[in-house]
This record gives sequence, structure tokens and C-alpha cells, in this order.
Amino acid sequence: MPTITRLPRALNAFKTAFDTVSHHIELMVLPMVLDLMLLFCPRLRISELFGNALTKLTTGSIPEALTSQYGSLEELSSQLLRSVNLLGAIQTVPFGVPTLLGMTAPTVHPLGAGIDIQIDSPLIVPLILILLSVLGILLTGLFYAAIAGETGRCPVQRTPKTVLRMIGNFILMMLSLLGICILLIIPYFCIMSVSVMMSPGLAEIVAIILLIVVVWALIPFFYVPHAIFVHNNTLPEAIRASMRLAGWGTMTTVSYILTSVLLSLGLDFIWSIPDANSWLVLFSIFGHAFIETSVIAAGFIHYGELERWTEVNTDYMEYREKMFRVRRAVRINGMNPADPMTPTDAISPIFPNTPENQTTSEAPSDTESNPEKEEIDSMIDEIITAIREELDDESQNEYEEDPDDSSEEASEDESGEVSEEQPAEEISEEPSDNKEE
Repeated sequence: MPTITRLPRALNAFKTAFDTVSHHIELMVLPMVLDLMLLFCPRLRISELFGNALTKLTTGSIPEALTSQYGSLEELSSQLLRSVNLLGAIQTVPFGVPTLLGMTAPTVHPLGAGIDIQIDSPLIVPLILILLSVLGILLTGLFYAAIAGETGRCPVQRTPKTVLRMIGNFILMMLSLLGICILLIIPYFCIMSVSVMMSPGLAEIVAIILLIVVVWALIPFFYVPHAIFVHNNTLPEAIRASMRLAGWGTMTTVSYILTSVLLSLGLDFIWSIPDANSWLVLFSIFGHAFIETSVIAAGFIHYGELERWTEVNTDYMEYREKMFRVRRAVRINGMNPADPMTPTDAISPIFPNTPENQTTSEAPSDTESNPEKEEIDSMIDEIITAIREELDDESQNEYEEDPDDSSEEASEDESGEVSEEQPAEEISEEPSDNKEE
């Protein structure tokens, strides 16, 4: 039977990624430039637009008993709207160029107070969001292509044409992900609304369970962007490659995801300690860019290690796939490997015969052959032979371990045979006595 090597560890990928990013500082330039732009450039605000709309919508329609609760909710909403900067939409989620500030840009910076630009028209807001999202996806494609070129095995030459094709497949992947989110958000809100009506505590438990289910369902598609930017695969090819790698390395993929989340969220608390008007915020921007770039680079490195692992263990994976097919056929047919059955009987569910072929006993022609069936026949013969040898070895070991018991059983068998033969002799002697008389 083919042997298998050990799966690559995610921590080794992080170590290699830190070394790679420290030797290629240019990979950190794009995240740092975006953070500096969000810090010093004018901010696009929507607080007055949505604040006025919310005030007009709820004026005179709130009962007196809920006035205090509505006041606190309105204050919280106004604070949230005042901190929103539409320029942060350039960071696409979940795959995008990492930024520290994001859509919650501060009102001040180390050079003084920032400039706010209020957007008054509600039609301009979606247009700005679409343009910034498209720009963010293009920058993400360039960012991922640069990281893949420095960290992974890239057989594809990095030309402008191939990079544009990678970005096109990446845009198609993001649109597909957006469509899936739109389809899932309606049942999600239905389930959460029912849970909240039943119990707020139950709603929290249901939300955690749904999050775990969604994350676990998305694990097979985790390496889709890696396959796109490393091998220039199309979206269907990248999905198949990702499902194959994540299927064999599920636990090591989960280990990488958990390590990335803990590392990013844990260090974000440290990067948020300096005030926005302090020059130490530049240190936070540099540290955030280094860590997040290293995390993304670790994903590409881990993807390459899993690919090398699958190439080394190709024989084992093919053997496991064949064994799965054979066991499925044996399980469907109810075959006992210890019995001297015809191996082809076990694969009848895979290669069913027509009723005419089942009733007639015509021998198959020599010209017609099925390589897949012959391969399964040989596999079943090997399995039956191996199981029979194991049964023989077990019986032999039992005989060697208990020789006294076996000798006693043998003596009992001999005595039994003698006792069985004695009545026969007595019966045979009786006619002779009668003759003498």
C-alpha cells in the first residue's frame, strides 16, 4: 500500500512569510499608501444626509413611552454616521488590500483637523461606492499578484495580459460571492427574527451556530484566489483545485484561518492605542501593513506547500479514491470479503446488467472490455487476498499462543473418534457370534 507523508504545518508558513516580507518591503507599500490616504485626505461624509433623513422619517411617529429609547438610538446612529468615511470602501471584504483605518476614519490627524466633504445627494452615494469598490478590486488584484510572484511557485509569466486575466477572474469570483451573500441574507434574517422573538439568548446562540456553519461551508473554497493568482486558473478550475486541496488538508487550513484571525484581531488592539493626532499612528500603520501582508503571504506559501504535498502523495490519494469506490461497491452489494465470492459480483451496482443479460447466460465477447471494471476486479481480488491472509495469520497466532488448549482439543477429538468407532466394531462382531451358534 502506498505511504503518505505528513501534512505541512501552518506555523511554518507564517515563519516563512515573515522572512519573505522582511526581505521584500515593497509588498507593504500599497497598504501603507492606502492608510496614509485615508488619514490625510479629505473625508467623504454622509452624516447630514442620512441624519436628516432619519429625523424626517421618525418625527411625530414615535410613541411617548419610547421617546427616551429612541433618543439614545438616534444619538448612537449619529455618532456612527459621523465616523463613516466613504473612501474606506476601497478596501473590499473579505479579500482586499488591508487597511488599518477602513471606513471609520478619525476627524483629526497629526497635522491638524481634517477636511470633511458632506455628500448631499443620495444618488451619488451608490455611484461612489461602486467606483471605489471596482478600484479596490483592481488594487487587490495587483497586490495579490505581487505577493504570489514572491512567495509561490508561479509557472505563469507575469505579463500585463496575464495579470489582467487574473484580475478578471478575481472580479468574477467577487461577484459570485456577492450573489451568494444576497441569496443567504434573506433566510438569515428570517431565522434571526424568529430567534429574537423566542429569546434574545437563543438568538445569540443561533447566530454563533450559523456563523460556524457558514465558515465551515466556505472552507473548501478558501484557496480559490490563490489558485487564480498562482496558476492563472479560470474560476471553475480554481474552485476544483481549492476543493481538492482543502479536502485533503482541512485541519491545516482551519489552523491557518484561526491563526490569521487571532493574529490580526489581537494586534489590531495594539495598533489602535495611539491617538489619531499623534505621530505614533504612523508606527501603527507600518506595523499593521507588515502583519497583514505577512498573513496574506502565509496563505500563498501554505497553498504552495499543500500543492507540493499532493504531488508527492499522488499515488496514495489515487489508492484511497480506488479503495473508496471498491468499498462503496462492496457495501452496496453486501459482500463478505472472507467468503470465496466472485469479485465481479460486488461491482454489479456500478456496472448493472440489463434484465436480458441477467436472465441469459451468454458469455461476454472478448472484444468488449471495460478498463475501469477490470481495475476494480483486481482491487477487489487484492482486498480479499489481504483479508484472508490476515485471518489466517490471526488463527495461526491463536494456535501458537495456546498450544495446550489445542493439544487438549486434539486429544478430545481423537477420543471422540475412538468412542464413535467402538460401537461400530461391536455391531460388526454380533453377526459373527450368531453364525457360530
